[in-house]
This record gives sequence, C-alpha cells and structure tokens, in this order.
Amino acid sequence: IEAVDAAIERLQQSRRDVGLNQVSKADRSELVRLSKKIGSRAMSLLEAVQEPGKPAAYKYQSNDIIQILQDLKKSFKENKQAADESEFDARTSSEKRVLGLANEKKFKEQSKIEKLELSAEKGEQKAALEKDHTEETAAKEADEAFRT
Repeated sequence: IEAVDAAIERLQQSRRDVGLNQVSKADRSELVRLSKKIGSRAMSLLEAVQEPGKPAAYKYQSNDIIQILQDLKKSFKENKQAADESEFDARTSSEKRVLGLANEKKFKEQSKIEKLELSAEKGEQKAALEKDHTEETAAKEADEAFRT
C-alpha cells in the first residue's frame, strides 16, 4: 500500500513537473518496480507509458494510471480488512474453544478430586466396619468357647 501511495504521489508530481505529453524516466522505472510487485494489473500501467525517444501517440494518461493505482490501493485495503476480520474471527473462535476446554478440564479434575475423597471416606468406613465385625466375631467365638 505504501508503494502504491508513493507511485501515485510521483505520478501526480510528474503531471505538475514534466508536462502533459511526457512521463519521466524515474516514473517509468517506478512503474516497472511496481509491476514486479503487483503483477498483471500493472502491465496495463506500463503499456500506457512509451519508451523514451518514441513520439507520444497518446494524450497524457497518468490520470488513468493514477486511477488504476488508486483502485489497486482500495483493493489492497479491502483485502487487508477482510483478512484482518477473518483472522479476528478465527482467533476469537479459538480462544473460546480453548477456554471451554480449560473449564471442562478444571471441572473434571474437581470431580475426580471429589470422587477420590469420597472413595477414601468410604474406604475408611469399610475398614472401621470390618474392624468392628472382626471384633464382634472374635468376641462371639470367645463367648462360645467360654460356654463350652
């Protein structure tokens, strides 16, 4: 976008400085450099500019070139905006998913801890009941042995 802005500025300056029937060599080299960056749309820019030494068979067309560059700039900005919005939506979606998974993990870990505590408590109760049962059985056997 900055390169397109620079080219637009140079062409507008060229219109003021050079005269209506010529495009400066610096502007042609700028267009060649830009054509490598922006591809086929820029080729129409180069076709509008004749080689030095050839007579101008057209009226000054930098206005068309400036318009093409401005359209390219607008297109670049729209594409960038669309890409930014797409990236923002993807990031938001990802963050929501990560948060949901983190909450799910937290709740499962909490549930596991509660189940382990309940299991330990029930294990203690079972051990106490088994101890009581063993003591009662031993007492019962001692009573029966005493009676006989």
